[in-house]
Amino acid sequence: MAEPGDQPDPEVVAAEEVALVDRPLSLVDHDHRWMGEALAMAEKALAIGELPIGAVVVVDGRVVGRAFTQEATQGRLLVHAELLALDQADRMISVRKGPAVLYTTLEPCLMCLGAASVAVIKRVVFALDSEGDGAGELSRLWDEHRSGGDIPHLRLPPVEGGVRAEESRELFARFVAGRPSPADPLARWAATLVVAAGDVSAGGDEAECEAHAEPEA
Repeated sequence: MAEPGDQPDPEVVAAEEVALVDRPLSLVDHDHRWMGEALAMAEKALAIGELPIGAVVVVDGRVVGRAFTQEATQGRLLVHAELLALDQADRMISVRKGPAVLYTTLEPCLMCLGAASVAVIKRVVFALDSEGDGAGELSRLWDEHRSGGDIPHLRLPPVEGGVRAEESRELFARFVAGRPSPADPLARWAATLVVAAGDVSAGGDEAECEAHAEPEA
């Protein structure tokens, strides 16, 4: 046992430092890191006036698809961040070659969750809840009642939320602040994401439906 004042063995210190550097990241660490990539895409979306929703697909520690929602840019509806990121990943690499994880800054809708299933995504991780149109809970319900459990594309991937949620909420707060008109349905829907869970007004679902009725000009 070393006495007070003894100098530590340099070789022991070096070994301990290497152990810290080489320590495998936990799943929480990985989720935090990759959600940061999705948030960066959401920031880019906000900068050009799009809804601040970003997504990345990660396979074996590598981003193989990244995108943000482009409804305003393309004037189309089927251009959610998750769909675009999944399409990009599908073109770059078969996700069947490795376990793929989809990270998105907002709870995915039913359409995007279905696309993740077809792409054989292993997990879906999101930041902020979307009470109006989020489909995360459907993953559990689907697995309880589905048939064909041995067929991968008939399985909805498990969905986990709350990773860096406040950072996503702040992006939506900035989006709403930049669109002050009370007649703006997209801003009204986005505002329901900014308030704390349980405080969403009864008009939230109505605003969400109006917001997605047609692409923004």
